[in-house]
Amino acid sequence: MRLSLSGWLDSFLPANLVQRPDNIRRHKIFIATSMIVALFAGTYGVMSYFINFTVGLYAMIAAVGMFGALPYLLRRGQSMWFLGVVFSSFILLLNIVLVTFSGGLFTSPVTPFIILPAIFALIYCNVRTAIVFVVVSVAYVVVMVLLQDSIATIPVTYLPSFHTTFLTLALGGLVVIMFLVTNTYEQTKNEALRLLEEKQEELRKEQELSDSLLLNILPEATVQELKSVGVARPRAYEMVSVLFADFVSFTRISQTMTAADLVQHIDQYFTRFDSIMDRHGIEKIKTMGDSYMCVAGLPLESEQHALRIIAAAREMLAVVEEIHQQGGEHEGPGFDVRIGVHSGPVVAGIVGKKKFAYDIWGDTVNVAARLQQLGQVNRISMSSATHELVRDEIPCSHSGTVVAKNRGEIDVYVVANPGDTDVSL
Repeated sequence: MRLSLSGWLDSFLPANLVQRPDNIRRHKIFIATSMIVALFAGTYGVMSYFINFTVGLYAMIAAVGMFGALPYLLRRGQSMWFLGVVFSSFILLLNIVLVTFSGGLFTSPVTPFIILPAIFALIYCNVRTAIVFVVVSVAYVVVMVLLQDSIATIPVTYLPSFHTTFLTLALGGLVVIMFLVTNTYEQTKNEALRLLEEKQEELRKEQELSDSLLLNILPEATVQELKSVGVARPRAYEMVSVLFADFVSFTRISQTMTAADLVQHIDQYFTRFDSIMDRHGIEKIKTMGDSYMCVAGLPLESEQHALRIIAAAREMLAVVEEIHQQGGEHEGPGFDVRIGVHSGPVVAGIVGKKKFAYDIWGDTVNVAARLQQLGQVNRISMSSATHELVRDEIPCSHSGTVVAKNRGEIDVYVVANPGDTDVSL
């Protein structure tokens, strides 16, 4: 029965109704209240007939016809605003007629219904229309108070028992109608809150994803600066350690592999290099083909930058050796690598407007790249500047000099491995 009644009420929804929860509920409450008011009007009409209250009988017949027709007009596409005005106006008119012919504002059992026109105008129309009904209803109450003494008394046939029944129906009807309205809008509020929470959760997840993507491109401090002030200013660092790594004979080996195998083969190296950098608090700057560049000592400065970068470089060599021995996860020969490290000042910041990237500049970067180019296979070559910072902790051997642009000759040191006898360039 419940499903069939609900389906019958839903059949009055217009075909072009915007499918939004609050809009659907507003239309459903209009249909339900129209039917309820028509039902109460019919009951009032029957009672008016038995007490020979002719005005009330005719008024209720008109009310049954009007309120019974409103859902059909809604289904045919009539605007909710227009139907809301008709609904509220007819209730106000009924109240005026019945109060006038049933003893006055303080005697008539239908007086409580005066609260409905403004409420329904607010629900079905808009605030401006509701304010008009508020003003008209208040003016009507004032006029009825002023005219109270001149209004005819209750008809003789209007016995106290009938008056009590009328009043009971009026109050009961108001309770039912107001509960229906309140319950519907409570559901609407709860649904809106649920949807809001879902949207907030979606936004939170999207924000986390956005932050995660940004953190894969930019240092955390730079991301926070971008979020707080909208720009990230370039910054100079007095002392950091820069590492360049590059695969040996990459071009020749890559010609023997498919594009997919080549990318997967490189990825197993770079993925593990990234994990190493995370463990040591080193900032990966970028990869360029088969080259890998990172820096220790920024954006958070650290006195241990050189030791950390050398420790990371050693682990990189261990990864290269491990992949050599295991053959890698993907088909293809294992790569050898050259690693160059130099310590000195750099400038760091974001470049570009689209697909921007965090980068570093300065002579320190050029020297590190030069040391990598001229370094030994599967060894860590460092400048004398880096050697000065780590020599008390890490055994190194002088291997000669290299010529760097704008720097002339640079002493080069190689991190010693057990059993080293000759590490000269």
